[in-house]
Amino acid sequence: MNKLNGSKLSQSNKKIVEKINAILPQTQCGQCGYNGCKPYAEAISEGESINLCPPGKDFVIKELSDLLNVPAIKPNYDKSLSDEKFAKIDESACIGCTKCLDACPVDAIVGAKKQIHTVFIEQCTGCELCVSPCPTDCISIVKSDEKISYDIFKTKRLNNHIFFEKKNKRINIKSISKSRSSKITTNSNESDIKAAIERVRAKKKNNSFSSNNIAIQKAIEKARKAQLNK
Repeated sequence: MNKLNGSKLSQSNKKIVEKINAILPQTQCGQCGYNGCKPYAEAISEGESINLCPPGKDFVIKELSDLLNVPAIKPNYDKSLSDEKFAKIDESACIGCTKCLDACPVDAIVGAKKQIHTVFIEQCTGCELCVSPCPTDCISIVKSDEKISYDIFKTKRLNNHIFFEKKNKRINIKSISKSRSSKITTNSNESDIKAAIERVRAKKKNNSFSSNNIAIQKAIEKARKAQLNK
């Protein structure tokens, strides 16, 4: 693991992690070797190299160099990996499984179950995370000839951050809702079970009471017959 020259930031320093993360392109592609931009930001705060982000190009290296006061070292990746790219779906092979929708970190793919999916090219970051989950191999990554300026890069980074946060928020709400629904169902089932148990107990109690009454009545009848026979 490459380290910053003599620089190791405190892991507990959340503010510096947030600043580092804000500089990263928010593609969540994992090409840096970490599972998303935030984990890479945390690693950088602990001393990881600042030159592992292909989609960040030289822009990210320069910004991180300025922020952390370390040398702007050369990229530690093939420069071709920094080329702009986007995902493309072969609609004739798409089965509408929605696996790519779940994989996309910025909701750049739209579609519904058993319906053809499509990609919003303007929103796609080219992270390639949708390729592997596709069961029919109908997703390909197309390289773009677009050469982006620093200003365009910053705009894309901001949009990526917004889309990524929106998706996370939606997933969290859905997860909480599902958890609550499951809890309500569980509680409802438990209540039904308890009510059923109480009904059984009450029935047994009534049956026991009835049995006692019958036994008493029989004893009274027996006593009367014995009295008459005297």
